Amino acid sequence: MQKLKTKFEDFKEWSILKRRFGKGKKVEKVSIENGKATLDTIEIDTKEFIEWALKNDIIEENTAHFRDGRKAPYDESFSKMLHKELLAKYLIRDGKHHHEWIWNTAVGNGFNSFNYLGRLLALNMVPMKYWLPLDRNSVSWENLEHYIVGVKNPKNQISIPNNARVIEDIVKKLMEEHDKRPLNEYKDLD
Repeated sequence: MQKLKTKFEDFKEWSILKRRFGKGKKVEKVSIENGKATLDTIEIDTKEFIEWALKNDIIEENTAHFRDGRKAPYDESFSKMLHKELLAKYLIRDGKHHHEWIWNTAVGNGFNSFNYLGRLLALNMVPMKYWLPLDRNSVSWENLEHYIVGVKNPKNQISIPNNARVIEDIVKKLMEEHDKRPLNEYKDLD
């Protein structure tokens, strides 16, 4: 019968970690055994430890904030351009293209900005490839929500945001550079 391990030093992994990562950030641990307190000190370089643990499948990278690219409604060239423009104008928070984009509610009128973007994209049928062969101008909130998170009830936010001009410029740029369409086709919301 094997003895029950009562402290983490009893595990063979502790000696491996102590030997491998004996430098860096100082961590002190107090253990009490048989009524006697002992202080054990080890220094661990956190970054090096995480890289090692990921490489050896001891821990996994948190991928909860990644989007499922296989279900992307827009083609990648459009979504990359949209991401770049929204990021440059601070409409989304910092993040990589393949992550979920978090809408920046501190800019413009928050959720009204998201609603305005969705309505302008639909009215101007941007990206064009998505809208063809149909001629529909209704907003597909599900498509936008595939990329952008953090907006509750986007349909209910209908006032024009303070940063409407910025959003209009983004849609115009997407029309011109991605869809290769002239700006005389651009439509404003009434």
